[in-house]
Amino acid sequence: MTHQPPHARGGSLDARKSDPSFLKFTPMATFIPADTVAEMIGFSCGKEFLRNRARLERDHDFPLPIPTCQSPMKWRTSLVNAWAATQGLPASQTPPTAPNCNKALLEMAQSA
Repeated sequence: MTHQPPHARGGSLDARKSDPSFLKFTPMATFIPADTVAEMIGFSCGKEFLRNRARLERDHDFPLPIPTCQSPMKWRTSLVNAWAATQGLPASQTPPTAPNCNKALLEMAQSA
């Protein structure tokens, strides 16, 4: 049997399985557990993130976990990164407001 380039085999799934060079053209997605997601988006732990997960999905279009029957749940890294980039800084990383700010000036600025 002579070796043929992948495009010459007509896209047969069996041909792809038998040819390891196919893998270099297939980007491999990475998947992360809740603890890693929590760290990426500013929660203290995976349990805290999981408690807030439904709200994040409903109100902030947080990505859904990959469909699987295995536990623990996992999320696609690229989707979590993209979501975090569009949401700005997580609350835990947002600079605090100054405690000695002039509230009267803030109210005037809000009404302007």
